[in-house]
Amino acid sequence: MGSSSEDTLKRFAEHLQTLLSWQMRLSNCVLKYNRFFEIPGELSDLSGQRKRVLEVLQAIGNCKLDQLIFDDVPGAELLSSAEWDSFFSSLLSRQSSLRIIDLACTSTLYNTVCAHVGVFLAKSSTLELLCFQLPLNIRSGTSMIPLCSAAVRALSEGLVQTKRLRELYVFRKEGAMADVLTSAFTGDVRNTSLEYLQLPGNLERLGIALPVLLSSNNQNLKKIRLFLKWEDVTQGVVDDFRKVAESLRTRESSVVDASRKVLLQLICDTTAKFTEDDCRRAFSCLDSWADAGERVPMLRTELRLNVQSPEQGNVKLGGDVKAWFLRAINRYLHLKGLRVMLWWGEDAIMDMDHFHMLCEGIQSNQSVESLDIMYHGSKASVDRKCWTHLLPLFAAQTASENATIRGYKCRR
Repeated sequence: MGSSSEDTLKRFAEHLQTLLSWQMRLSNCVLKYNRFFEIPGELSDLSGQRKRVLEVLQAIGNCKLDQLIFDDVPGAELLSSAEWDSFFSSLLSRQSSLRIIDLACTSTLYNTVCAHVGVFLAKSSTLELLCFQLPLNIRSGTSMIPLCSAAVRALSEGLVQTKRLRELYVFRKEGAMADVLTSAFTGDVRNTSLEYLQLPGNLERLGIALPVLLSSNNQNLKKIRLFLKWEDVTQGVVDDFRKVAESLRTRESSVVDASRKVLLQLICDTTAKFTEDDCRRAFSCLDSWADAGERVPMLRTELRLNVQSPEQGNVKLGGDVKAWFLRAINRYLHLKGLRVMLWWGEDAIMDMDHFHMLCEGIQSNQSVESLDIMYHGSKASVDRKCWTHLLPLFAAQTASENATIRGYKCRR
């Protein structure tokens, strides 16, 4: 065998190994597939482009997959519904071990794939995690394709019929997702398999979807997590949280599963641009949440501060952000089950005086359920200062049976 043939086989083996890897990102597969066959430039021939996407899907359908990620694949939107049916049927017929599906499409492919994922979800005996993700390379202001009625219906039916799905992550804030959830958790037949649900706190129509989830008769659903960035709190988000509080106030306590925990994580970033009005709106959301928590004790709050280095952001707003975060700590220290998380480093813009004030405030309140500190550092002197303030908190833990105080040291 000549050296040229050996090189060709070697290249083929390398790309085949990539193609058959456990985690498949379709867009990467198409690009690598194209490079292997040395297709010059962009694919302008739509029929050829469509053919190659079909070949890649056929190869993936023959794989034993653990995770499948759908991104915006050039040419994939050209495939017919029957061709997508064939692909998902191949995953089912070959006793696939597929556990995770991640949907990160922004094009018209999103609705097509979602509709088929809903059908696959109902039939799969292995799928445990479904994620509606935002693409990593998405630009600010990029328009997102909303879920169509057919996709909403398919996903709702899939969630109702699945017996295996355990975790659902939603990072898109589209209101159609609230329709999917309310359909899946209401009616005579509802989802009974889901254990963990993560939603954006600025999900459109959250005020409708969340009360339905809280009163669902799914005994397995034990934890719902809402994440919300301070800079994303619009007046619409404030109104939704007021609706949540009002709905929970008017419900009988017996319809809410007391063992179900709902955590609202309000994330404050030192490099984010937000104003006093943003802070006021964030406090309005938390006020409504705290008010609802008096009626429904399963509601929990976590205040998280991402203290980043000045060079990691375009602007230096550290002083204002620190002051606002400390105001939040003082305002909500009375909440039962309050959790505080800090991501902080020695070259970041939070100084030791603020850290000391924060530790003192937490130490004086026995309602704080946990304090997690992720500390990135390398200088021993800074380490000693940090732990000097932390040690009294660890000592105070013995006075509270429910408090959990953890410190993490991570070197770069």
